[in-house]
Amino acid sequence: MLSPVTDPDGAPFWQYAAQGELRVQGCADCGELRFPPRPCCPHCQSFASEWRRMSGHGRIWSYVVPHPPLLLGVLG
Repeated sequence: MLSPVTDPDGAPFWQYAAQGELRVQGCADCGELRFPPRPCCPHCQSFASEWRRMSGHGRIWSYVVPHPPLLLGVLG
């Protein structure tokens, strides 16, 4: 199982998840949601952000199954 990568922008996502909450970063100026979390809004270039609680209801449009790279030493 792969471990989540935490960085300063995404750390609150994992902190809320540990509490059983689904929160997504949103722009405090224009209101657009942004995922993955990042320091600057791609819509209005604002650095102001807030974490909004989501309902947890929705539709999954796509998903990814990660496959770790093979170890070259094992292949021979």
